[in-house]
Amino acid sequence: MSRQLWFARGTRIAALIALFAAAPVAAAFDGKSSSPRVVEAGFHPGKPPAGLPAESAAALARLDGWSRHRDYKASACCDERVLYVSRLDGKARAARIASIETLYAAFEALLPAPARSAAPAEPVAEWGNQHRPESGALLLVESADLEDYEALIDALKLSVADEPALAYLGGWFDSHRNQPGLLCADALTAVWQSAPPDIEVDTVWRSQNELAHRLAHLLLYRRFGELPHWLRTAAAWHFEQLVTGTIHCFPGRDGFVAVDGDHDGWRPVLTNEFKGRKKAPLQMAEFADWKRGTWEDAEAARAWGMFEYLATKHPQRLSALCEALRLHRVDHGKITHADGSWKLVPNYVIPGSEQQQICAQQLGADFLDKAGAFFVDWKGWKSPATLAKGKR
Repeated sequence: MSRQLWFARGTRIAALIALFAAAPVAAAFDGKSSSPRVVEAGFHPGKPPAGLPAESAAALARLDGWSRHRDYKASACCDERVLYVSRLDGKARAARIASIETLYAAFEALLPAPARSAAPAEPVAEWGNQHRPESGALLLVESADLEDYEALIDALKLSVADEPALAYLGGWFDSHRNQPGLLCADALTAVWQSAPPDIEVDTVWRSQNELAHRLAHLLLYRRFGELPHWLRTAAAWHFEQLVTGTIHCFPGRDGFVAVDGDHDGWRPVLTNEFKGRKKAPLQMAEFADWKRGTWEDAEAARAWGMFEYLATKHPQRLSALCEALRLHRVDHGKITHADGSWKLVPNYVIPGSEQQQICAQQLGADFLDKAGAFFVDWKGWKSPATLAKGKR
């Protein structure tokens, strides 16, 4: 039996009309509509499907070799700039593609691309990748088993070795060999196992949630670069919950999450906390100081609540806020020398005090007080999980 590679352009999902008609979003998504098309078997870097964007063909080329001997299919959705690769077929695959299209539409509606100048970008530093807004195709690979996952890591290592801006990622990919998945923003790539060994599937690990959470991260990065940890993680939770109805991705968290735990978000936790905090208003450091790679229950809850506040009360300002943070990082995340040369600051993080100034400029000086009040009454809020149930 020959292996077939499917590239499916996204179809507009009728349920989105009802989903976004009542939501306070900034813009509507006008998706393309066409039939799936079958092309030649395998991923051949020199023979991309006719009409596929060059950046999408380049992303698929990274899988050359790995895919030739494995029965995987690729679907190109969302203007053919989001690539989903897996062994799934039939209804299971259709459900994944529907989730991708739904999330993409929600993202475009809530976080549309801001107006930007057409000024040329600075050259990419050879030792690391410099973010360029809106460039590149997103690559999502759902590995069927551990063997395929480990082989894919080897293929990705090999593929970036010849790219000066990404060559440093070889060791990074290796460090994720014993993990159930990886998320590499610089390479716009996410890989995860459908059913990792020794992890309880559905109760602990849900592949559909991994897809949604990782896709949201990559969409955010492609548009706005490296946002503060609290903001990008909480935004990913919002879209994960909107698409799947639950939260099952807890980056940096060890241990089991109970069925009646945090899978629905943290509304009760925040309400209980802030009912008794009228004389102790919310402080920026209580969520902005949350560090990547760590887990803090209280900070995670406040970060989730803060994004829900922004999406409810300031949907028209969200993109502007993210863009302001991106521009601040561009200006402050590098060191410029007297001769005009520059280098990026490794692992640069915008200080919480500067984040607060940027938020105040975009949202008003009293945004923290209003967020704290929102955590008590939740006026105007619609749970992403409720929207997900209405969509299905």
